[in-house]
Amino acid sequence: MDALSAEEALQAGKTNATVVGSDVISFTAEVKPAMRQAIIDSALLAQLAATRKVADETKIYDWYDAYFDTLKNVGWLVQEHGFAEFTETANDIEAHQVVLDIAAGLLGPGSTALTLVRTALESLVRAQEKEPFFVIFNRETRHAESARFQVSVAESDATGHLITLMAFGMKASSTLTHVLFVKVRSSEVEIRHQSGKVSINAEVLQAVHPLIQSRILAHQKAFIVDLPI
Repeated sequence: MDALSAEEALQAGKTNATVVGSDVISFTAEVKPAMRQAIIDSALLAQLAATRKVADETKIYDWYDAYFDTLKNVGWLVQEHGFAEFTETANDIEAHQVVLDIAAGLLGPGSTALTLVRTALESLVRAQEKEPFFVIFNRETRHAESARFQVSVAESDATGHLITLMAFGMKASSTLTHVLFVKVRSSEVEIRHQSGKVSINAEVLQAVHPLIQSRILAHQKAFIVDLPI
């Protein structure tokens, strides 16, 4: 797995990842293209709804309340959520290493899912600002001294669909740039996270997926209409 384009992420039988706004979503090979598209679209809808409801980009956790509320209403079986502070004894913190540490605890060291997360982050490192998907991710995640982003892994087996969802919020005493790959002193940044396993009600998500797509299309059309030219 290397690319992070949406088109390649939908290829059947392949492990892949894509950037969806402020979310990096990885898929194991067993997740079928139709479900991948539904997961991508519902994650995007949740972000758009949260941004519309909470316009102040510094209110990270109010934004997440709206984000999770939308996911719960379209078939993501999100349990009660709360953010815990990430504590680090070292002087320096790198956000992508924080993600990997939390992912290892959730997914298990050496697991295929953890490898997907690591490979997706490495792809973003290689891309930096040279690729459009990195520019989108970097734009969507940060606002001066505050930042938020999500890292998810979608899996599928005989029992259904499962998403490991990791959500992060950062507040720093100085401007944050290149959020995932910035190195900051632990005394200068607060990192909070919420993580866990989320099952998908596939029947509900597939039923509402056409409505989700229509709302996203309407948003895109309105955006284009409002462009100053």
